[in-house]
Amino acid sequence: SSDVCSSDLRRHSGMKKSSFFYILILSFALIFSCTNVTNTDVVTQGKKTLAIPTFNTDDTKVEYGTIIKFSYSPSDANLYYTTDGTEPDLSSKDSIFYDPSRGIELKESCTIKARLYHSNYNSSPVVEKKFSVYIAEPTISPDSAEITTTDEITLSHKMFGAKIYYTTDGSEPTEDLDEYEKPFALAAGTYTIKAIAVRGGVKSKIVEHIYTVID
Repeated sequence: SSDVCSSDLRRHSGMKKSSFFYILILSFALIFSCTNVTNTDVVTQGKKTLAIPTFNTDDTKVEYGTIIKFSYSPSDANLYYTTDGTEPDLSSKDSIFYDPSRGIELKESCTIKARLYHSNYNSSPVVEKKFSVYIAEPTISPDSAEITTTDEITLSHKMFGAKIYYTTDGSEPTEDLDEYEKPFALAAGTYTIKAIAVRGGVKSKIVEHIYTVID
C-alpha cells in the first residue's frame, strides 16, 4: 500500500513538473512570437529615419549674400526649408524646395529650419539655425589725418550694389542724407566724415575718419 502511494506521489509530482515546464515553454514561445510580430511590423510597415542634414557653416553671423548649403545622405533625398521659423512640411506652401546647386542666399536675418524627405525613409528630424546678416563697413580714404584742399576723399565698399551714405559734419548718416557717388574735395578746415553702407535694407556699422584740410 505504501509503495502504491509513493508511486502515485512520484507520478503526481512528475505531472506538476511537466506542467510547469510546459507552461514555461509556452510562455517563452508566446513572448518570442509577439516579439517577432512587432519586429516584422517595423520592417514591413515602418522605414528607417533619415539622418539630420547639416549646415555648411557653424557661423550664425554672416555677411549679406552668404550662400548657405546643406550636407545630407542619400544624395537623392529632397530637402525642404523655411526662413520664417515655421516647421518645414511637404504639405505647406511656405516650405521651400532646396536646390543643392544654388543653396540659400541670405539677404536678411532669419531662422532657417530644414527637413529631409525620401520615399524610402521616414523624414528626418528638423534642423534649425538662426542667422544674423550684416554688411561690412565702407572704407574711407586716404588714411592720413591731414590732407590738402586738392586731395579727394574716396568712399568705397567691396560689395557690388551696396550704397554708401555719408556726412561731413560728424552727424549720423542715414538713407535720407547724401548718397556717395564720386570722390570729393573739401575746403580748409576740420571734418569728421561718417559713412554707412546699405544693401537690401541691411545697414553696416558707421565708420568715421577725422580730416584736417589745409590749403
